[in-house]
Amino acid sequence: MNLKNKTFLALLGLVQTANLWAMDKGMSPGMLPVGPFDFIPLLRVSESHNDNIFYNNQNRKASLITQIQGGGELALRRKLDRYALRYAFLSSQYHNSPADNYVDHNLGATAHFDFTRRNRLDFSSSLIYSHLRRGTIFFQGDNGDNIDTQPGITQPTVVLLNEPDQYHQYNANIDYRYGRTDAPGNLGLELGWNQTIYDNHPERTAGWDYTEFDITPGFYWRLRPKTYLTTQIQNTFVHFPNSSNSQLEDNFLDSSEDYTLRRYLMGVTWDQSAKTKGSLRAGYYQQEFSSAGQQSSSGLTWDGQVQWLPLTYSILSFNLSNNIRPSIGRGTSSQVQVYNASWRHDWPNRVATELSGAYQEVQFQNAGRNVNSGITFKFDVKYRMRSWLDIGVNYLRSDYQNANNFSDSTQNIFMLYVNATPRAGDN
Repeated sequence: MNLKNKTFLALLGLVQTANLWAMDKGMSPGMLPVGPFDFIPLLRVSESHNDNIFYNNQNRKASLITQIQGGGELALRRKLDRYALRYAFLSSQYHNSPADNYVDHNLGATAHFDFTRRNRLDFSSSLIYSHLRRGTIFFQGDNGDNIDTQPGITQPTVVLLNEPDQYHQYNANIDYRYGRTDAPGNLGLELGWNQTIYDNHPERTAGWDYTEFDITPGFYWRLRPKTYLTTQIQNTFVHFPNSSNSQLEDNFLDSSEDYTLRRYLMGVTWDQSAKTKGSLRAGYYQQEFSSAGQQSSSGLTWDGQVQWLPLTYSILSFNLSNNIRPSIGRGTSSQVQVYNASWRHDWPNRVATELSGAYQEVQFQNAGRNVNSGITFKFDVKYRMRSWLDIGVNYLRSDYQNANNFSDSTQNIFMLYVNATPRAGDN
């Protein structure tokens, strides 16, 4: 069985929608009045064809996939304070692989408090029920010869898994700022908590459960209106409660994977005009494992996102990051680099297009510095039939390269979709 950890990119967007029924009430587009609340609905239906659902070039399996995404947001505003409750589900039905049918759920809440002119706090939390698609993580590639039936013929490793690995995840984040918005400087403190628990196949997945805490103090120096020089120290503590008890083959989890990560970051954030906004940070990281058998690491780290509007109806976006993450079940750390860019343009006659691409690289630092990489490309075109109705098509191409060529894969996805939501095109 190939135990390489595949890097793959996924996108699950929540569409913030608008409303034509509330426009005569002086409300923002997309808001449906529900008593004192504003309701923002979400509905998306798509039909796609995926020519390699298990990311396996040697034993490719194709399928039509029907997806329905629905939900909404219930929001409340009281003076400067804001509150919102969100729910979304994504139902995926694989016509040629019923074992992969699944419904993901995401329930979240956010709040913003302006206690005084100097004290502000943002809070967010979520509860997610989701899954790992078959053909990823430890079920990539082939399982060697199928000796019992056809010697010399390989079979996909995914046949050993009769259903996806399922998990639930809790998240909570607090971002506190002290100082007036027009003061020369602000103090900040960010707190984060994440707990991920796998719900089935405990004989394999128990060691993947983890709890993560983040503490990030910072200082924000105001250079000009809406432009800040930032300094932060990000402290991350990760605990794998079951790692020493997991029974994965070759004892990959015999030693504890608990680790601490500290990132020293300086950067700049800006929202200076209608033309551009973004943030860039760079610095140095140090990572230490609690087990003496794990090798510590250190080096440069960075992240950023930039948005530029050369025209009011054209948006260019760029994102980049370089950070350290542990590898699931391998007892080694991975240096993960991600770079992506997109261009969205509104054309005459209600037509909009979006072109995007991404490159991701994972380097296993304590495993011979093996490198896995992936490239994705996507083109989307949609027609706004009504202010609440979009119909569109897109094409996604991905190409993943494994360090030892065990699990190289290419994937082509063609999709037809409908957003039946007020102002769905403004997601």
